[in-house]
Amino acid sequence: MVGKDNPDAKSSLIGRLMIRRLVNQVLGIPFSEIVLKRTKKGKPYLESSSPLPYPNFNFNVSHAGDYVVCATEELFLVGVDVMKIEVRGRKEGREEARIDEFFHDMHSCFTPHEWLKISGPANYRDKLEQFYLHWTLKEGYIKAVGIGMGLELQRAEFTLTDNDTRATVKIDGKPQPNWHFELHKFYQNPGDLKAEHVVCVAYGPPSDADEACVYVNRQAVFDEPPNLLSPVDFEFLSITDLMVSESSC
Repeated sequence: MVGKDNPDAKSSLIGRLMIRRLVNQVLGIPFSEIVLKRTKKGKPYLESSSPLPYPNFNFNVSHAGDYVVCATEELFLVGVDVMKIEVRGRKEGREEARIDEFFHDMHSCFTPHEWLKISGPANYRDKLEQFYLHWTLKEGYIKAVGIGMGLELQRAEFTLTDNDTRATVKIDGKPQPNWHFELHKFYQNPGDLKAEHVVCVAYGPPSDADEACVYVNRQAVFDEPPNLLSPVDFEFLSITDLMVSESSC
């Protein structure tokens, strides 16, 4: 959970603590020796003076609403994005009118195929959920390859599958079968029918990494495609959990 006073700063701090915790747990590096940097296009990475046990150890973090999420991968590229299902922009007026205005502003980010899916539900709340499912897919892909906002969003076209829990992607109209996308919904209370947040975790081949991702071995080839990875099982942590982890080492 994040606080109301300067939530972005608090979320960024929590994200950094989460990265340090996973680096410590996965690689066994003491907290005092962890050095985090960012590529020229903004993707965080671990700087290490010695070879790591995994050829493409990388991670990603995202925050929105009440959550900060973090994902890591040992072989494949990974990107993660979380969004709160809410109307952004002006606060006045009926919710339907605000959503219409929001959609008008964001329509150009999606292909006709994607927009047909987004606008398909009968009620506005479900339309908004579809919007954010598609938005996190685009963000997850961009963050996985490490290109920042250097991709025209309509170049990546997504098709949701498996009851909106997975997706496939085409880049410039060409299917990308080596990419795997998982979609998750977070609910405010057990038994709720409407999700409060949606999350995308994206996995892809290291050969697709942006040139700024100096920590990735682009020539690495793996027999097991990312779509055979085990589904993500999120571990929910409090800020206390993160602080205790760091202070104990």
